[in-house]
Amino acid sequence: MQRYHITQNGFVDQNQNLSRTIQTELIEDETAFAKQDNSLDEYKETHEKENLSPQIVYLMYHFRRFIGYQIMTNLKQDISYTLDVGCEISRKIPLYFREINDCNKAIYIGLDPIPTNTNRDYLFINGKFEGLHQFLDTFFDCLIFSTSLDHFPDLEAVVCEIRKIIKKTAWFFLGRATRSQYCWRINYG
Repeated sequence: MQRYHITQNGFVDQNQNLSRTIQTELIEDETAFAKQDNSLDEYKETHEKENLSPQIVYLMYHFRRFIGYQIMTNLKQDISYTLDVGCEISRKIPLYFREINDCNKAIYIGLDPIPTNTNRDYLFINGKFEGLHQFLDTFFDCLIFSTSLDHFPDLEAVVCEIRKIIKKTAWFFLGRATRSQYCWRINYG
């Protein structure tokens, strides 16, 4: 199994090859895959074409400000690594992280199990979240689940994976595009 170290420029494998996109383990369970695939037409409209309602744009704007504030004020290191679980299918960084990414302090890495638009403008992992730790030797400073938590059939497996891929003082951002945003400071050390 290939393992990767994450840098600002991409994923470095054991042979020192650099790439901006990697593929890990994909979803094999038909029920779990159907949860992802059923939304593909909507994703093409909202993610690729960015055909979003003014209300969603408004919520994304505030979610971005909230995430950005936490990253800029609470992460002490020069560079932080943020994993966005369910990052959308667009080639562009989602609206809620674009300006944060421009500051060069927060390195954005998207993860999505749908093998669409795998060449992206950002570092991208095409694969499922559960079991991700098997492929990476870098820990994350922040996790974002913008609107993807409802796509997981086993939330206990998600919590278990979170503990395996984050630093002990990581931030966890959970957004719900229809109502509000939540944030937790994870410190289980």
